[in-house]
Amino acid sequence: MSSTATKYLVKSKSGLRIVCGEESRRSPFELSEPPWMPDEEKQACIKCKIKFDFLTRRHHCRRCGKIFCGNCCGKKLALQRMCFVDPVRLCALCAEVTLKENEFYEKHLKTLQNGANFHVKSVESILPSQPVLHLCKLSSDHRELYFGGAKNSLERVELNKIVELKIVRSESEYPGLTVVTGVELIHEISGQGICSVILSDNANSKQSRMWISALQKAFKMVLESRGSSVL
Repeated sequence: MSSTATKYLVKSKSGLRIVCGEESRRSPFELSEPPWMPDEEKQACIKCKIKFDFLTRRHHCRRCGKIFCGNCCGKKLALQRMCFVDPVRLCALCAEVTLKENEFYEKHLKTLQNGANFHVKSVESILPSQPVLHLCKLSSDHRELYFGGAKNSLERVELNKIVELKIVRSESEYPGLTVVTGVELIHEISGQGICSVILSDNANSKQSRMWISALQKAFKMVLESRGSSVL
């Protein structure tokens, strides 16, 4: 697994943050702080339209940077994707999204880091043609998937290098129904172009299904961090 990058405590106008000292070592899930909408652009709350005055003050949502009144931007939550130390002020829409992301950090991220067993096969024959059982896990810095437990271990796959994630399905015992049996990772390898790795679970265990579901959520967050369209 990758060594832990040095982190620093910094203060922005939105609050205290713990950030990675090397831009290239940031978590692929991390979002940058948004620019704040200038106060003079809005004379009323974006949501409820109440006009600002001496008593009704402007408040910026720390996630989207837009301007609201205190009632429409009064929710304070941990915003882990921006590395804030303390809960920060959010508008209602951003609070809803952040709650789902916090569930990912508290539940699904642990599933990815605990790992699951899959039969791994490289389409480009980096591995032997016969699938080999590996324990697939996410690194502690969130940057890489690695595959352990086999003599012919596959090279680690960087999350930021994954360009597409395809769910592999097979026919179930019930006519017309399919079940998830694996996932195909299409990713970039320096000097080799695009490669594919197929993780298949012949036993279709609960642990592997949970791992695949968590990986889908992680990949969606990676795409969001890149500024790409999401799944």
